[in-house]
Amino acid sequence: MKDKTQTIFAEDQLEEIAEYIRKKYPNFNHRFWFAKENKWKKLPNPPSEVAANKLKSTSNSVLEDMSVPEFLKEYSGVSFGKKKVEFNSELPKGSVSDVIDTIPGSSPRQKIANLIGVWHLKHYMTHIEPFKWLLVYKPDGTAASVRYDTIINTPAIKLIEILAKKNLLFGIRPDDQGFHIEVH
Repeated sequence: MKDKTQTIFAEDQLEEIAEYIRKKYPNFNHRFWFAKENKWKKLPNPPSEVAANKLKSTSNSVLEDMSVPEFLKEYSGVSFGKKKVEFNSELPKGSVSDVIDTIPGSSPRQKIANLIGVWHLKHYMTHIEPFKWLLVYKPDGTAASVRYDTIINTPAIKLIEILAKKNLLFGIRPDDQGFHIEVH
């Protein structure tokens, strides 16, 4: 079997592969496989290019079949807070694949991160007290900012464009706990 160290699979795909290995190659040895226990070791997260290609190749039906509101409802995991903040929740009509090219980002993965990240940002405002400016700092002390009322009043896709012009993009947190905003 070929050593593929930079790949991503769904849990069910990994189990299928594991079952195949157990049956066909009982002495299979690989740096990501516990031969004695016949199970996977913790697999590394792939680089963003691999994830973007996986998204591009396997999620086309999801992106084509789901509208932007359906996609965000299914995949964003947001909730409304107790603050009485109503934000502009306008989203484009059509499927995600129809609008993906209008979203700023250098890869499909970044575009999806920006879409879900901005939805997280808007919902976050319903959990916290209002403020004047959101400032995001780089380690060297430089910062980029956006006004609270801009976050609240601007439709999501337009807000992503405004943030991108200020070199603000959403990054996927390594702990799988959502997104963070960063200055590029």
